[in-house]
Amino acid sequence: MRRAESVASAAKLIALVVLILTTANMLALRSFFCLPMPGDGYDEYPGRPVEASGKEGAKKQNIDVSIEGIDPFYTSDETLESITRSKQASGQTTSSLSNGSYTRSMVVVRAIGNPLSSTNSSNKPLRILEYILENEPAFPNTTRHWFLNRITDAQVEKAIVQRLKSSNETYTIIPFSLREYDNVLYSFDSKDTIHSKHYIKRSAEEKAATLVEETVQQSKIRYVANINGARNAMLRYGKKNSAAEYILPWDGHCFLTREAWDAIQFSMQKYPEAKYFTSPIRLHEGSIDANVTEEPQIAFHRTALAQYNEYLRFGRRDKAELLTRIGVKGQWDEGIPWEDWELDFVEREQAADSVSGVPDAGWAACVHSGIENGGKLGTKILKLNRRGHNLSAQLVRLDIRASQELHGLSSSTLLYYKESQLAEERELWKAGKRLPLVKELLELANKALSFGPWSVMDKRGFGCGVSGDCHDYFHVAPYQWPTLNSTGYTDYSKPFVLRDGERAPGTVAFSEGSEKYDRTKLLAMKFNTTVLALAYSVTGNITYARRAAENLRHWFIYNETRMNANINFAQIKWDVEKREMFGSPCGLIEMKDLYFFLDGVKLIEKSGALSESEIDQLRNWFANYLQWLLSSEQGRWQISANNNHGLFYDVQVAPLALYAGNLPLAISRMQRSISRIRRQMNATTGALPHELRRPICEHYQAFTLQGWITMARMAEKIGLNYWKRFADSDAPNKETALCRAVRYANPYLSRRAVCPGNIDGIDARRWQPILLDALHHCPMLDYKSTSGQNNVLIPPELIDPPLNHYEITGLFNMSDGIGPFWNLGLY
Repeated sequence: MRRAESVASAAKLIALVVLILTTANMLALRSFFCLPMPGDGYDEYPGRPVEASGKEGAKKQNIDVSIEGIDPFYTSDETLESITRSKQASGQTTSSLSNGSYTRSMVVVRAIGNPLSSTNSSNKPLRILEYILENEPAFPNTTRHWFLNRITDAQVEKAIVQRLKSSNETYTIIPFSLREYDNVLYSFDSKDTIHSKHYIKRSAEEKAATLVEETVQQSKIRYVANINGARNAMLRYGKKNSAAEYILPWDGHCFLTREAWDAIQFSMQKYPEAKYFTSPIRLHEGSIDANVTEEPQIAFHRTALAQYNEYLRFGRRDKAELLTRIGVKGQWDEGIPWEDWELDFVEREQAADSVSGVPDAGWAACVHSGIENGGKLGTKILKLNRRGHNLSAQLVRLDIRASQELHGLSSSTLLYYKESQLAEERELWKAGKRLPLVKELLELANKALSFGPWSVMDKRGFGCGVSGDCHDYFHVAPYQWPTLNSTGYTDYSKPFVLRDGERAPGTVAFSEGSEKYDRTKLLAMKFNTTVLALAYSVTGNITYARRAAENLRHWFIYNETRMNANINFAQIKWDVEKREMFGSPCGLIEMKDLYFFLDGVKLIEKSGALSESEIDQLRNWFANYLQWLLSSEQGRWQISANNNHGLFYDVQVAPLALYAGNLPLAISRMQRSISRIRRQMNATTGALPHELRRPICEHYQAFTLQGWITMARMAEKIGLNYWKRFADSDAPNKETALCRAVRYANPYLSRRAVCPGNIDGIDARRWQPILLDALHHCPMLDYKSTSGQNNVLIPPELIDPPLNHYEITGLFNMSDGIGPFWNLGLY
């Protein structure tokens, strides 16, 4: 009886042991496959599930599922070191470590990202992956997992996933979102360095050395590269989805050789209390490992506290900051000092769990990725800048993608007028709803049918200007008064006299004497052609489009009448040193109206009134003009102007580049122009000091703000909102820069006096379009609380302006910088 009870007890004990071992082995199995432990859900990146390799993956990696994740055996350091050395000396490819004894459990997690070098083809990450999968052996108690880190090319990502699946590898996708990327803004300093004269004059290499572009692009680069974000995600994965004792979040081009794995295991056994290990880089070319001075790879114990700093700029201490924080010294911490902006969000004190030291652990064999990392910052800065230059090129491609795929941008997109809104206004017309504004447009368009065409050749009766070629555009500077000869004509061999604010005879558009120059004819051609184009758009009457097309042929296409594609002789001035006339950089502003005119041209193109050949000729003309503008002395000066001229350079270049098919330049100007506003305005008050110095300061305040509104209106076509940039965090309502500038200057929003020294009259009505846009975009503004009878700038009959844009006139002075019928195709 007693014996039977003993047998029964033994059987129960055996069953309990079997149950315990079974449970332990199940947990161990989950550990080996890098699968979530019971009760753990993995939803780090929702919608993109982790694909596990399962049993096939375990077989491929030769995982001994009977071995626990943590080695239960004890071997002294001396014995372990002796075993390792003897096996290496004998040249054996396996050791007691690689056979499974005395091993620490590890999970190697690697990130595959976008190629960062101009020498890298888009499939370079796939080729590196292929190499590692074919050459990295399987090791006991060691699993691997892959992260696809914001790969921007969907086809490349698909090919990598297919390759991983074919090898039964597990992976996680950190998705690249074009919309998320598009929502990340470029960063601009308050000095507007990118438009300063000393910066504009520098070569591409010199610009790279200043790190200005790095500052501008830092946020977008950080999103695309996501280097420390991915490293931390790999750390979290290893701790949450694996029971491995050590997590190796390595770069995607690094792998383990058998000797490196043995050496890493040896160090981990020798220093069991260490929370971090470093593995120096060896570039692996075939069977040759070459030591390099790059930043080492880091291994973390699963209880390690430190992680990577995700706020650091890419390529500038993104790994070195952590190495410094855990007490690892090297060339990466020498050379360039820490900048103030870096110190704002880094912790310089050593991590508490690394004070006992960070041992080396073997090495990381790395395939050459086409880029060089880390090293001594003082000596490797140019390499970092080259990498930044390559990333810049990638940002250009992504900006184009976002503009096209998210915002529908093309060379035929209207920038100033909103085509969808014009279509709605056309439907209203067809439905018999006659808006007063449209009636005003058609009345003017009917008159325009009998005007023109115009040509630069029309000045032949007065001479062809200083060049002697009547095909050259010619106009004198408006505030430069000429010396007259004995017959009363301008003597171009004599100096002009500056009278700022006082226009010389013939320089006022449509005034007596203006027929000697080309400005009045150019204004008439642009204005009437655009009016005709809008009339066609609203009514569908092809007669308007055909007349506008003839204007374009006469000015740009016909050999006898076409203008040369430059304005070398716009706003000519006297060069004191050379004692001759020269075209002033300020003359570029006479082509500022391209923002509305080219929209009109596109409407005519879409009407069919121009042949394909004529459209090609038109676009070639503007492409040639753009090339002149970018390479001319005038253009190089105007891009760096710190007043309205710099702004109107952008107002001209953005639509011009788009029409000429240079999408990168068009997008760049719209992205970067907003940087100018903080240099142009007083950050505290919103005043425009450069315009307030002028004798006709009231005009220039309104003119400049109108330019900003025009630029904002165009930038909306690629998803940018100028009205929300540079918010003042100290202001109760977080007022933004453009809203503040409008509030300060607009008499409907500010009870202010006439600006000091103003010698011109004031047209308060021309502030109404600015008021309307400001109230639409700046909810903190309230004109009713600031306007009233006491405002000396606004006549009583204009105190309460119409706030429906269709009720405000569509026509203003051509010098005001307001497009004709600005309130059509608006919102």
